[in-house]
Amino acid sequence: MLRCLDALRGAALRRSHAFERKIQNLGRPFSSLSKSERVSVPVKGNGRVTLDIYHPQSGVPPSSGVPTIALYLPRGPLLHDAETEILNAQTLRSSLPWTVVQLNYRLSQAHPFPAPIHDVLAGYDWIQEHLLPKRSIARPGRSAHVGQLAVFGELVGGGLATMLALTECRRGEAGVVASAVSNPLVDWVFPQDGEAGHAKSSVAKFGSQHPGVTAMDLLNTRAGLFRKPADYFDPFASPILFFRTAGTEPPLPIVPTVTDELEQLSLLDREDFFREQQLLSGISNTPPAAPTESSSQSIVTKRKASRMFPSKDLKLVLPSFHISTGTTSPLLDQTKELSGALRKSVIRQHRARKPGGSFGRKVLTEEEELEQLEPEERVAKVQEDDLAAEQVRFETVKGLGLWDGSTAGTARLQAVAAWARENVR
Repeated sequence: MLRCLDALRGAALRRSHAFERKIQNLGRPFSSLSKSERVSVPVKGNGRVTLDIYHPQSGVPPSSGVPTIALYLPRGPLLHDAETEILNAQTLRSSLPWTVVQLNYRLSQAHPFPAPIHDVLAGYDWIQEHLLPKRSIARPGRSAHVGQLAVFGELVGGGLATMLALTECRRGEAGVVASAVSNPLVDWVFPQDGEAGHAKSSVAKFGSQHPGVTAMDLLNTRAGLFRKPADYFDPFASPILFFRTAGTEPPLPIVPTVTDELEQLSLLDREDFFREQQLLSGISNTPPAAPTESSSQSIVTKRKASRMFPSKDLKLVLPSFHISTGTTSPLLDQTKELSGALRKSVIRQHRARKPGGSFGRKVLTEEEELEQLEPEERVAKVQEDDLAAEQVRFETVKGLGLWDGSTAGTARLQAVAAWARENVR
């Protein structure tokens, strides 16, 4: 037993030394780089979330222009690695002239969705209130703070970063102006084994090559992190659903098995509560028919219908996006679809800003549009496509493509940080 403990301590010590060498390769001592200020932020009666704040290094050229914060959202439970999270935060700090904030959102069976969404929004509000300067003169209808945010994240954190970027980009207010995400998990409604489209999906084709993000890993993670299927049909949890419908209905829950009289009384109380709520809302007080176990397993597939997001009434201005993935990533399909949906929305907003432009005009595929356009209109179409590709950059690299702390992974994150500096003025 003692020999086993000694071996474990030795292995842990070797990992610690290896991690310290990685940090030192960034150009500063480990003890200096690891220092951060931690704050604890309340989340509307649901506990607290912690933020690690890394102030700019003295060796980084000062930032000019609008005050900027870099917000980093770690991977979450998929391929979780605490050392990589610290390394990534330090890489951003050493590459950017801004304050870097790592938001340690909670996500587990004890804190399932929508807990991480609430954590991210609470942390975002705290950053605006405490890290962005206030205007010297307050005016009604104008943001009280001056500044902007660039959001970084991968896997679950990439999905949360995408959600934040899509919803906190209001015109004329301090908000998100750039988002860099690696392998963002933006669609939890992926097809399972035996369902339509599963065999051709990147989850089925590449999942077995990457332990930790296999199809079974994703399904098990989804089962543990959502209380009920309807929760992952929420666009805030699956941001791709801002742009289209899910193509299927949420599976019905399995009927609870009543094992004793006390549980029977509890079930009757819930049904009574349901009837009271329906009566108060003026809706029929007939409770929905209890689903059978067979109906809970049946999946009704529907056509995926596009949604125009953001609508003109929301007054949102889409930020710049840098979306990256790997050629064998199980999330390749999701990242491709996200970039395509964002580019269509960018084109739609661009057209709406033109004199006489129409926000609601459908953005056709390249083949459909070229068939309908006159030669001079085709030139304008190419310009629109170039504009969208510039604002929404999409790239793939060999393998999984994560910011994984390796030499190549760190270089990818440094390149993303350079992109952010170029796109945030």
